[in-house]
Amino acid sequence: MSNTSPVEARPSRPGKGLQRCGMALTAMAAVGLPILVAAGPAGAANRVGLYLESYKLPPGSTETFSDLGGNCDGGKVQPKLTVQPDARYPDHGDTRVVDLFTAKTTGSCAFQGSNAQFLITVRTPATSVGTTRLNVTQNNGAGTNYVAQCYDTKGMTCYGDTRGTAPSSGSVAVHVALGPVTGPYTAAPAGYTFCAEENGGCSFGQSSNARASIAYGTDGVYLYADRSFVGGGVKCTGASLGGDPTPGKWKACFYKIITN
Repeated sequence: MSNTSPVEARPSRPGKGLQRCGMALTAMAAVGLPILVAAGPAGAANRVGLYLESYKLPPGSTETFSDLGGNCDGGKVQPKLTVQPDARYPDHGDTRVVDLFTAKTTGSCAFQGSNAQFLITVRTPATSVGTTRLNVTQNNGAGTNYVAQCYDTKGMTCYGDTRGTAPSSGSVAVHVALGPVTGPYTAAPAGYTFCAEENGGCSFGQSSNARASIAYGTDGVYLYADRSFVGGGVKCTGASLGGDPTPGKWKACFYKIITN
């Protein structure tokens, strides 16, 4: 299990994503695309999003956001995105602005500043999976600049802009790059299909009589258990599947139908 430092510089194309960020936001403002909605006059709450770059993620990969909490954040959005090809940059998927939350500025939030945390799960068409936690924060208390920090990153790389991005006209998009997915341990065992991350629900089959072999684990080490499709699926946990094949490591579940 490896973590990626949020201040680590990308070895290839240094600064290019950030340069494209400014250009793209200027272009979006020029044509009036309703991606980040202005939250009112200067001093009002900012609508906060990401300028999201998909790096070496094949088309068809998905990026799913889940809420992990935060402080002085409201109106949260938890998008699920599908990566599209970008002919201009062969090593990238498309780049987009993703609306996430509003920074609250009333009450104690006028002094504390906003902080929003998300879990991002990236899944490739080959069912490789990577996860990262993302923290988007006002970097000077209740000041205006925002930073993005990746932490607890598993099976992929994530780069957040920790230099600070200032809002304009009530909205701000801070740069984050996701990918590539690097964890070979996330590849499905031969003949198996990904169905859930650890603690998720594993659904399979076409009827309540379906039965499958479940592979639970990581790093090429799996515990195998036969389970029926009872009550809507199988919980992807050691307690449900009979043990922990790789203690302390992130795990996933894969299935192979026995009877359907």
